[in-house]
Amino acid sequence: MKKRSRAAFILALSLAAHATAQQPAATRTTQQPPPTAPPQQQAQPAPVAVDDEEVVRITTNLVQLDLVVTDKSGRQVTDLKAEDFDILQDNRPQQITNFSYVSTVPGSLASSTSVARGPVNKNEPPPPPRPARRERARRTMVIVVDDLGMSFPSVASARAALTKIIDEQLQPDDLVAIVRTGADAGMLQQLTSDHRLLHAAVEHIHWNYLSRQGLYNVSPVRQDDRSGLNAGSGPLTNVDLPPGCKTAETLSESLLKLRFIIEGMRELPGRKSVVLFSDKVPLLLEESTACARVNFNDLYRDIAEQAIRTSVVIYAIDTRGLQTLTPSAVDNLSGLSREQLDTVTNARADESISGSEGSAFLAARTGGFVVRHANDVTGWLRRIVDDQRGYYLIGYRPEGTTFDRRFHKITARVKNRPDLTVRTRSGFYGLTEEESRPAAPTNADRLARALVSPFASGALGLRLTPVFAYSPATGAVLRTLLHIDAHNLTFKDQPDGWKAADLVLRGTLFGDNGQVVEEHDRSYTVRLRGKTYERALAHGFNYTFDMPVNKTGYYQYRVALLDPNSSRVGSAGQPVEIPDLRKGFIALSGILMKGVVDASQPKQTATEAAQPKEGPDDAEDADPTPFVRRFRQTTTIDYNYLIFNARIDKQTGATRLVARAQLFREGQLVYKDDESPVEVRQYAGATRVLNGGRLLLDDRFPPGDYALQIIITDPLADKDHRTATQWIDFEVVK
Repeated sequence: MKKRSRAAFILALSLAAHATAQQPAATRTTQQPPPTAPPQQQAQPAPVAVDDEEVVRITTNLVQLDLVVTDKSGRQVTDLKAEDFDILQDNRPQQITNFSYVSTVPGSLASSTSVARGPVNKNEPPPPPRPARRERARRTMVIVVDDLGMSFPSVASARAALTKIIDEQLQPDDLVAIVRTGADAGMLQQLTSDHRLLHAAVEHIHWNYLSRQGLYNVSPVRQDDRSGLNAGSGPLTNVDLPPGCKTAETLSESLLKLRFIIEGMRELPGRKSVVLFSDKVPLLLEESTACARVNFNDLYRDIAEQAIRTSVVIYAIDTRGLQTLTPSAVDNLSGLSREQLDTVTNARADESISGSEGSAFLAARTGGFVVRHANDVTGWLRRIVDDQRGYYLIGYRPEGTTFDRRFHKITARVKNRPDLTVRTRSGFYGLTEEESRPAAPTNADRLARALVSPFASGALGLRLTPVFAYSPATGAVLRTLLHIDAHNLTFKDQPDGWKAADLVLRGTLFGDNGQVVEEHDRSYTVRLRGKTYERALAHGFNYTFDMPVNKTGYYQYRVALLDPNSSRVGSAGQPVEIPDLRKGFIALSGILMKGVVDASQPKQTATEAAQPKEGPDDAEDADPTPFVRRFRQTTTIDYNYLIFNARIDKQTGATRLVARAQLFREGQLVYKDDESPVEVRQYAGATRVLNGGRLLLDDRFPPGDYALQIIITDPLADKDHRTATQWIDFEVVK
């Protein structure tokens, strides 16, 4: 790998449209040895394929269930055969017609008792996430933090547990979302394997003053709230809550949010899970008759049925932990009789049990489990993650009387092995495929689903390159380079040989909890003819648009494209960082890559670089362009980026920046460059430095998915803000 600082070929993309700008006066080229050969990657077996990507299937011809079998130590048993199982529907034995075991972890981990990847190095920037692909999705988990039902100490313990699990337990192909019930939640926009996005979601978890649980795990006894302490009275009221129907209202909101999340998981492949963190999910409420807006019994059953139909297993953690039910120092006990003290203890015992009855119902119905009276939240969350290492798929042909709209109980057990525990769905409602199938989606539905899906849609080929740019005159801009595969577009004949295709484009920046931060919408018509049309069909075409961004942070960015005439949809996405340059901290723009046909040719200057215009543009050779980043072996790649807020040494008038490049293949580090200086003479007031490098591909780089990560360090900055990182993914093909 050769490290070079230069005026970039197409980084003018990020600057020219915003240019005021002092460019670097001179650069120095530093030679670096080429990278050593990437280590051989061990082949990892993929999970067993499941027909139509469905796990739970309930049709007139097949009922297919997922089961987890564990021993007394809680470890999975994975070597059973079909003849080892008894499956009963409504206590009647069923003949097994389909059987398999599906592993959701790589082969090297499948036989392990833990899937931990080990603690991370806090001194190193996190590695780039692997692009989410449907065919290699292993575990999909939505962690629902019910901040509408958690106390202050419960929120703190949940944050600590989630941070540790993200760092030590999640695998590169795990898709995880962290969603709060107390915030406006988009569906599944946050599903990601990017640890930075997940940590950002954890940082936004705070105690919610609207929580039905109040400030404490157990309601303290106060001098002004003793009316319910007579012997034989009902449960103690949580005096931290205002009077009225708040408990019922917030429980309704939490459950409706949970149902909304589960419905959104319908389109995701394989076996999915929801982990519910909450202090208080009761099955019954004293005030529900007068105050509830919904029937809670029906809502619980509806959530369970939705989870069964969408192959979602619900786990729950009672975040109150091991509770002290007897009066403590926070209680005002002066003047209370022994009978009144007993009433406090009994009421708290009742509340301890009832607070998790609703989540226990959902877990039992869907094949999960609930964790109660445990202070080790991290350990139990690790058990839940480990519980998803694999599962059995067992199918049988249902009787004709099954589809009678009634609930049918399922029982599964291992023959002659009482020491083993089998967990599966407790049953299902006898609805036919037609009755349970959702309504046909509209074009607007298709566009919205593609936009929130963690996977790129292949109906319309779409490739995405987002580049952060900034100038004092225009502020921060996210410039998006799109490459559109024209092969599946619907072109209609127009006069004079023109071909026209209508397109609807939407780019959305999703923030915390799936909220829309910025959005770009446009409908337009592509008109091509002659050789330009033929080139577009063969190689696709490019489209560029700018989206001003007013909020800083680390976001999920997704773009969806709709052909309204055929209803085909394409989508692509990538995490992006919008730094706050006003604070003066070092930051990087996006990285741009371009293949060089002749490595001996001179480098382009910024004025010579092509400036893409707003709108479509044909591309004769799409493979090595910044829009596509699909490089053949033997290609030479130039990459460039901007460094913002570089500090200037007052004595020398130059920066003291150092750069390092790292290369990842299929999520594994295969090359780590030595640090090299980035030396630029100072322009008056210049704080932006243009830098780049050259990567030589040869047969040491086998085909696959790669990511180039750039790490810049500024020794002149304070130690907490002296490092910035950026990455870009690309593909190597034969």
